[in-house]
Amino acid sequence: MIEKFNQKINNIKFFIRADGSDTIGAGHIFRTLVLAKKLESLGNDVVYICRHLPGFPANRILNEGLRIISVPDTDIFEDERELVLRYIKEETPDWIIIDHYEVKENYYVALKETGVKVMAIDDINHTKFPVDILLNQNINGKMVNYNCNKDTVKLLGPEFALLRNIYRIKQKEARTRKSINNILIFMGGADSNNQTLKVLKGIELSHKKVNVDIVLGPAYRFKETIEKFIKDSLLDCKIYQDIPDLADLMLKADLAIGTGGSSCWEMCTLKLPMLLMPLAENQCNNAKGLEEKGAAINIGWWEDTTPEDIAKVLNEIDDTKIEKMSMKASLICKGNGVDKVIETLKSISSKVRNKTELSIRRATDEDCYDLWIWRNHPEVRKWCFNTNEIDFEVHKEWFRKKNKDENTRIYIIENEKGKKIGQVRFDINQQAKAVINVNLNPEYFGKGFGSKMIEKATKIFIEEKKDIKTIVAEINDLNIASKKAFERANYTFSHNIFKSGVNVAVFTFWGKNV
Repeated sequence: MIEKFNQKINNIKFFIRADGSDTIGAGHIFRTLVLAKKLESLGNDVVYICRHLPGFPANRILNEGLRIISVPDTDIFEDERELVLRYIKEETPDWIIIDHYEVKENYYVALKETGVKVMAIDDINHTKFPVDILLNQNINGKMVNYNCNKDTVKLLGPEFALLRNIYRIKQKEARTRKSINNILIFMGGADSNNQTLKVLKGIELSHKKVNVDIVLGPAYRFKETIEKFIKDSLLDCKIYQDIPDLADLMLKADLAIGTGGSSCWEMCTLKLPMLLMPLAENQCNNAKGLEEKGAAINIGWWEDTTPEDIAKVLNEIDDTKIEKMSMKASLICKGNGVDKVIETLKSISSKVRNKTELSIRRATDEDCYDLWIWRNHPEVRKWCFNTNEIDFEVHKEWFRKKNKDENTRIYIIENEKGKKIGQVRFDINQQAKAVINVNLNPEYFGKGFGSKMIEKATKIFIEEKKDIKTIVAEINDLNIASKKAFERANYTFSHNIFKSGVNVAVFTFWGKNV
């Protein structure tokens, strides 16, 4: 039975600190991307903080429409910490999610001191974790004796594994395997020591008549070597590289040969038996634990394993063994871990947001000067249809008329300290239709308040003007930040128009969405 979750978590800003390279691999990036995509789809702002190392899969992040803040590649993580703290001060995220073995206790303490909520994703219990949420999705997660705060929420075990929704959808198509006709090879995002070639040699030595699908990660550097081997081999092989997901290939396969990394939980969700050869220390416990659960065979540490060892194991597996492994795998992971993590983030975020709720009021004459200052800021003017500075006397007369007009509402948004965050204006230009205009106080640029202001003001306006059915926003098509803010506030892109020499994106809010 699939659990149902109430996932109304939105207008929250998340930083994610993770790295990937041809030596680290891409696992940290791939699993956090699952969470990042889910969070963004629910209306949140997600920003990555990464080092641009050789083999870093930047395109995977950028192709999802997410921003990357670069930090230098330095062995002195104290320097990086100070830089990240500065970014937190400048952009004021609500959360920072850390998936990194080099981040130690003092780094986490410094993050917490900024007031930001912290979630850590761990595999190896390498430090004390003074954090709000600690996630270990590995099979031995519940057995790890973590040193963390008393109020840290611990999410431990494969039931919290961060899997893309496609695996949960495809779960109903998964079958119990009863023989080996198709083998899937996936040795991680980098496989820097080319263990894929060793596995192919092992399959060849086994003399099994099977089809082999080979998946190469984005940082894999030995494709030509693999192609040459296949050309000279009798094996029936097909190569895939840097593909979005492995779901269909896993459904096709009767056996997977992998490493013990995060892809194990995808395989378990789809009832796929595994042979595991760990390439990193943090994968050893998964390989051992999955073997103990009966879902996999642990071939052994990569440096101690030969093609002959792989061939021997393959020849010892009979149909009865494959069927039992398939059934055991299906019991380990259900594929809804990301929903459970989101629910925990929502629960903690709700408690925080209740303390920092924005307030809204109608504009008064005392706000006239501030609105003029905000409107004339260079960063605001460059996105206006009229980019010229406005004279104060002209603005004052305009404000006086607008604020008295029954077809106009100007709202001021303030934080819990009474500091003005910005203004939202609605102009009713025809029956049951209004146009929205938003200006932020420049002090709060890039801090995630835009969508919160829009959502709050829209709700109040609709409540006051119940006859309004639609609200339209006209945005310079190059203003990506503004378009994202309106999307997060439940406005929907409608079409493009050409206005005052500018390509304009039109977003629409339907009254029934409140």
